[in-house]
Amino acid sequence: MLPEVPDFRLYKNDEQKDFSVIIEPKEDMLHLPDGRTFRRVRAPHPMGGLVFAFEDVSDRLATRRAYNSLLSVQQEILDNLFDPVLIFGLFGLPKMGISGAAAATVIGQMIAGILAVVLNHTKNKEVQIDLHHFRPDKNIIGQIYVIGVPSIVMQAIGSVMNYGMNRILIAFSSTATAVFGVYFKLQSFVFMPAFGLNNGVIPVMAYNYGARNKKRVLKSYFISLFYSFTTGLILGLLLFIFGHQFMSLFATDAAVIDAGMQRIKIMAFSYCVSAFMDCTIAASRGLGKTVIPTIIIILGSCVFRIVWIYTIFAWIHTIPALFLLYLFSWIITSIAEIIYFIIIYRKL
Repeated sequence: MLPEVPDFRLYKNDEQKDFSVIIEPKEDMLHLPDGRTFRRVRAPHPMGGLVFAFEDVSDRLATRRAYNSLLSVQQEILDNLFDPVLIFGLFGLPKMGISGAAAATVIGQMIAGILAVVLNHTKNKEVQIDLHHFRPDKNIIGQIYVIGVPSIVMQAIGSVMNYGMNRILIAFSSTATAVFGVYFKLQSFVFMPAFGLNNGVIPVMAYNYGARNKKRVLKSYFISLFYSFTTGLILGLLLFIFGHQFMSLFATDAAVIDAGMQRIKIMAFSYCVSAFMDCTIAASRGLGKTVIPTIIIILGSCVFRIVWIYTIFAWIHTIPALFLLYLFSWIITSIAEIIYFIIIYRKL
């Protein structure tokens, strides 16, 4: 029952050293090549040597991953559930229009956040919150931000670009702005499964990277890419076929629905292209690289789009030309991310 390690001799020496240095119980996790995970506890024996206790926690970890995915799905559902209620004034509530969409997002996020805290505190026994022993640790905080800042930047880029798109579309008509808001809600149902797949592949890549198993690193990347691409293609196809029905969930104005269908025809088959960008970024993060992928995403999703707006869009000046910047920015960013991934993979 040995885990995969990059240097077995070093691992063996560390294990043997524990027999002379451990003075109190020590706990760690063993990730085995067959996919199982064991919790191991080592403690000094009164008669000499060590006492080992093993617990198979594979099912528990699988349940935890499913639980975390459920919380993410719950958040997205709550975020979108209140939209039609507040936008159209259902169930006796006031009809708020665009303001209702903003209010629905805030309410959905607040409820989802409260539920996540309550459910983790009551159901997830591995998360124990005790403020009496809460002490900030600058090293832990720094490690969190090293991983978290790239995600924060990516989220911020999306918000900034959405704001810029609204400012551009308002020059055409209020209908164009309304379409963008409605469509932004719809595409979250397409991106949500892809984000789940990408978050799932990061620890898999990290485990294989730690074991120096290049073949499984590449295999994990291709499997996640296949599923993400297929999911984007199928959901985009469903959006293309049933776009009118989906748009009707968030809009009643025929002009908004028709304009939304025009964007669906442009974007529906573009989501599978974004899989190359998203999966490759996740793979790079799994290999411990976050800075360069973040810089690439800034250049591709922000700088390139600004250049497109002031060149291609300024020349053609049509809404289809504006929406096509997403497809071309995804293609360019994907190419750059794949090239970087190939470079770091060859160095493994």
